Amino acid sequence: MIYHSDYIEEIKTKAVNILSDLFKVDKKEVLNMKSRQRRIVCAKRFLIFFLYRYVKVSHTNMRLYINDLHHSTSIHHVNKLESLLEFDKETKNLFDEFIFRMNNTIDLKNNKKNDIIYLNNELNDLKIKCNQLQHRLKKILQ
Repeated sequence: MIYHSDYIEEIKTKAVNILSDLFKVDKKEVLNMKSRQRRIVCAKRFLIFFLYRYVKVSHTNMRLYINDLHHSTSIHHVNKLESLLEFDKETKNLFDEFIFRMNNTIDLKNNKKNDIIYLNNELNDLKIKCNQLQHRLKKILQ
């Protein structure tokens, strides 16, 4: 069972709308991993970073929100944007603009609901892993 939230979907949709406007790209392209155009990749990178850092979507569950996204690609984009935010002023300014617009769209400061979603997500993942381990143990002991 993989946890999917309408609340996260709503936040993602608002973020995609802002990013498509900010980077002048089609909304569908932001959610599709096929393109390698710089503006589209940057918009996706912002979205992945935002979902991971602010909304607490795990790398493995990121594929629920962005088509064909592998967890290792998610990790790469988060690490890359962290580096760019530290050293690239233009990227930092664009990201600040994105966060400013998101703050005007949704209340990111009220993270209680996000934390509950994140913890529920983690709990479900742990339950699945526990069941798998119990099943393996039963096979071994038989």
